[in-house]
Amino acid sequence: LKAEASLDRHQRMLSTSEEDLAAERESFSAHLKSCGNDIVPLQKRILELELQLARAEALLPEYEAESARLQDIVDEIELQTHEVNKAAELDNCLLYTSPSPRDS
Repeated sequence: LKAEASLDRHQRMLSTSEEDLAAERESFSAHLKSCGNDIVPLQKRILELELQLARAEALLPEYEAESARLQDIVDEIELQTHEVNKAAELDNCLLYTSPSPRDS
């Protein structure tokens, strides 16, 4: 009788463990499906971003060249502005130091 009770108790424990295991498997399976649903859009977004990065990297040399060209233009304008300002100072200086026609 004692052995039967022990066997019955062990069978109930085993049955409970099997039920717990089945529930855990179901929960894990649902979790994997959920994660899988989240992963696919994330992988797609990563691919989109990698494509955008590749395009930007391909355009970088063109933008750097254009930036250098524009900087050359700015440098030339600054040089010309400096030369014009210097010439204007000389003209002003000559205007004040030149004799007036009335002085002749």
